[in-house]
Amino acid sequence: MKKNSENWAVYTFILFAIISVAVMASCSGGGGSSTKKQTWYQDADGDGYGNINLTIKKKSQPDGYVSDSSDCNDTDNTVYPGASEIADDAIDQDCDGFDLKTWYKDADNDTYGDPDDSITANTQPAGYVLDKTDCDDTNSAINPGAVEDYGDGIDQDCDGSDLRTFYRDADADGYGDKNDTIQGINPPDGYVADNTDCNDNVAAINPGATEICGDGTDQNCSGADLNCIPVAIIDKPVNGTSTITGNTIQFQGSGIDTGGTISSYEWDFGDGSTSTEQNPDYAYYTQGTFAVTLKVTDDDSAVSTNNASINITIQWPEPETNILGMTFNFIPKGTFVMGSPEDEYGRIKNLSDGTEYVNETQHNVTISTPFYMQTTEVTQKQWRTIKGTDPSVFSECDNCPVENVTWDDVADYISIINTMGMGTYRLPTEAEWEYAARARTTTAYSNGDILATTQFCSEDTNLDLIGWYCQNSEDRPQIVAQKLPNAWGLYDMHGNIREWCNDYYDGMDYDSADVTDPTGPSSGSYRTLRGGDWAHSARTCRSANRDGLPPDYSPSSGAIDFREVLGFRLVLED
Repeated sequence: MKKNSENWAVYTFILFAIISVAVMASCSGGGGSSTKKQTWYQDADGDGYGNINLTIKKKSQPDGYVSDSSDCNDTDNTVYPGASEIADDAIDQDCDGFDLKTWYKDADNDTYGDPDDSITANTQPAGYVLDKTDCDDTNSAINPGAVEDYGDGIDQDCDGSDLRTFYRDADADGYGDKNDTIQGINPPDGYVADNTDCNDNVAAINPGATEICGDGTDQNCSGADLNCIPVAIIDKPVNGTSTITGNTIQFQGSGIDTGGTISSYEWDFGDGSTSTEQNPDYAYYTQGTFAVTLKVTDDDSAVSTNNASINITIQWPEPETNILGMTFNFIPKGTFVMGSPEDEYGRIKNLSDGTEYVNETQHNVTISTPFYMQTTEVTQKQWRTIKGTDPSVFSECDNCPVENVTWDDVADYISIINTMGMGTYRLPTEAEWEYAARARTTTAYSNGDILATTQFCSEDTNLDLIGWYCQNSEDRPQIVAQKLPNAWGLYDMHGNIREWCNDYYDGMDYDSADVTDPTGPSSGSYRTLRGGDWAHSARTCRSANRDGLPPDYSPSSGAIDFREVLGFRLVLED
């Protein structure tokens, strides 16, 4: 047993020794792998010299890499340390930091060198210069910068002649023809020292002449005839006071461009609006004095402006009131931006599954015909006078808006009053409704931006001034015309009762293209609703907010009943 133990100890010692040797060999790079990694430099141009900034570490040399890092241009294989330097080519071929230059002997120290006596060097040798234009390097008074002493037999200024050059001045305007010369000490008759005339046959054409624009002649030898500045003319309206009926005034402009044509017109109407038409019609929506500017641009990009001060007096048609006590205000024709900007709070809507969508993309809409819009929503009394009964949930309030009416109910009401000889009535289109609600404003409400920051019922001090919504309505519709109207005298366009419009509604977004008098989809199973209401949040009361319900809407079992927020106002056709 003891012998076996001794043998086991021997075996253990030998095994430990073998392992130790192996580990030591491994750690010291044994087995032929003792070579350390080396830094190699990329040699992109294959000239044997590498780029010091592009390196790799390998035990053996990779393709395209070298051990030398002294190349100064690794994209040109003619540039490397030791390459043959070419003088005066602005290239440092041998990577010594200099471009080899040719220097010329300046024996007379006048800073002008002898073209026939030169050496090459990186830096300037004593007695040598870069210039090589001296024509006598033994006389410092003779060089290209010297003053010529004409007729002394010596060419002091190295121009090849002891004489002056004079130029033919056939038209006697003091400017000579550079192509007709003579040599001499003094100018002979008909010759001058100047050589800048561009037409030596016409005395009125020379560099000192006054240019006449647009006549096709280059009088001052500038190389081109001067383009005449165009003249902008405001033909209509006349400068001063212009009284207009309604809201539209016709502007007529013209321009004069001698030797060219007018290429564009641009009107600035003084109220922030512009037009690029030559003769636009423009609608002012406030009265006052406006500084109108017409800018014309010609085919050579020259610009001219003209100004007129226009005093606009807008004479609005009087409101129309019928025997039911409905008052209708005149709404002028015009163009506006329908929809909401991308940063307007509340424009993003959510489907029942949480999906977000937007259907208020901004686009230009033109309302081409004026119309009359009812100043308030149709009241319970006005409904009851025609229909005999009041469907309102919140009834017994004559001057509250009628509610709980479907689109079909409204259509029936309109068909009856249109037989009473009071005129022709209809629901507004969706575009007419938003145009009238905005009254030329571009903010979320007709009196400013939306201040509420939650889709739930939170306070909005701007909306408090003009509309009834969940925060201030006391949970019911309120008597019409208690809040402030918009600029066109319309009440409750932001809240109180949501209003039916004539358009079908499909929930889809607008097209971004400009459109005139849009009437919505040609068919559908829903009709459009606008305006927000007493039961919902501020975001639904924005000018651009839009929704829809079936024209015969009745809530399904267990669903929220929206009928108590549904009403309308009418349009009276002019």
